[in-house]
Amino acid sequence: MSIKARDNLSRLDIAKKIKKKFSFSTKFAESFIDDIFVTITNEITNFKKLKIKDFGSFNISQKKSRAGRNPKTNEIFEIKKRNVVNFKTSKIFLKKLND
Repeated sequence: MSIKARDNLSRLDIAKKIKKKFSFSTKFAESFIDDIFVTITNEITNFKKLKIKDFGSFNISQKKSRAGRNPKTNEIFEIKKRNVVNFKTSKIFLKKLND
């Protein structure tokens, strides 16, 4: 199976696909997509985890602080600890990717 490479998929691209499939107005489709992303972001932020059935799960993990180096000046500085979002695909999604 050959997969086409795509640079980006914007919210507007998704809204256009929803508009076309369900005959919604562009404004409604954009609002719908924005609401989905806000909901996902809030759930991950508030509960540190989000599982979407048959798609995958998002988890927040914390990276420890560490020493970094500017390659131009060789100056050493501290990279502060921070939260990162990890995504793990579901088995069903992986199966679809590999069929």
